[in-house]
Amino acid sequence: MRSPTGSGVTARMVDTLSLGTQDAVRVQVSGKAFYSGRATFIFDEGDELGQGFLCR
Repeated sequence: MRSPTGSGVTARMVDTLSLGTQDAVRVQVSGKAFYSGRATFIFDEGDELGQGFLCR
């Protein structure tokens, strides 16, 4: 894979597993990267999103 700046990044699948009812994979990623952002997720007991979500 190539990053937005053109540097190389390598990824490989190292394991398959189940998270609840979802099939999942564990990956190992290597390469050179720099911190470029931050996100904060706040759990609200009444919000269904707090039960988890998938990035596709």
